[in-house]
Amino acid sequence: MPRDPRQLRLFEDDEPSRARPKRRSNSASPRQNARKNAGFPARRSRPAAAPRAKKPAASAAFAAPSRCQVPAGLVLRLASRRPDLKRFVAALERHLPARLDQVTLTDNRSRFLSARPAGRKPPLGRAPLALRLHWGFALAPEKVLAEVGAFLGQRGDRQRNALAALRSYFDRFQPPAGRGRRRGLVLQPRGEHHDLAALRDEINRRYFGGRLEVPITWGRELGRRRLSSIHLGTYDFERKVIRIHRRLDHPRVPRLVVASVVHHEMLHAAMPATTVGGRRRLHPPEFRRREQAFSRHREAQAWIHSHLRWLLRG
Repeated sequence: MPRDPRQLRLFEDDEPSRARPKRRSNSASPRQNARKNAGFPARRSRPAAAPRAKKPAASAAFAAPSRCQVPAGLVLRLASRRPDLKRFVAALERHLPARLDQVTLTDNRSRFLSARPAGRKPPLGRAPLALRLHWGFALAPEKVLAEVGAFLGQRGDRQRNALAALRSYFDRFQPPAGRGRRRGLVLQPRGEHHDLAALRDEINRRYFGGRLEVPITWGRELGRRRLSSIHLGTYDFERKVIRIHRRLDHPRVPRLVVASVVHHEMLHAAMPATTVGGRRRLHPPEFRRREQAFSRHREAQAWIHSHLRWLLRG
């Protein structure tokens, strides 16, 4: 009969003799005596290794308030600029429409600001706010942080103007020295079942007059884990490269579907995002018109919608 886990500690305490270490004997073992009688020199014990010097903790580079969360990957980047995070948090508190619960700094350039009520979900204006901000805003002047509060607390034209001001600061923001050096991008356009480079060149000739030059690659391997959402393709506006999700590199996925996704991302490369009334528009009417001009576009979209669960399941 197995022991009750709650009694496990009691049993261990009741049997201290089992936990006693073995005593070392000062007498030599028979094997050591045989080596000594045969004339072999006695084995020398290895010298104790010197203790390794502890590396200074990265979090000691600067002090972060308890309500400001800095991921470990961003500590060294921020340390070179020595931001005053206490000033940053205090400025946010002065301008936010609700009490600040926590602000988390991120390196997300596609969504540089997001907010949600902390804890459960009461109305946004009544609950403490949990913010996620790009780390560049930790270096922003107070007038920019005031626009964060205006964007979250105002509506209509004032909110749109605040968003335009935030985008303007973010577009001008220059990362610290060395931040722009990224690891080299390795392109892998040839998959097991679909060749992205061949599809891109074919679409380029047919829909872009052969004038569009954009690298393309398959995304990283994700294994067979189940996903809650999926982006079949993305266009990186910084690196100017198209990535296609690995789940589409499957014999069950028609070539037409992969081509439709590639065409959509090539349109992003040919038609950069625009800002109208403080809002960033990625899919304006002209984009949708050109997207629907793709041959058998509706058929490809219908296949994606009917197989969405299979794509998420992997």
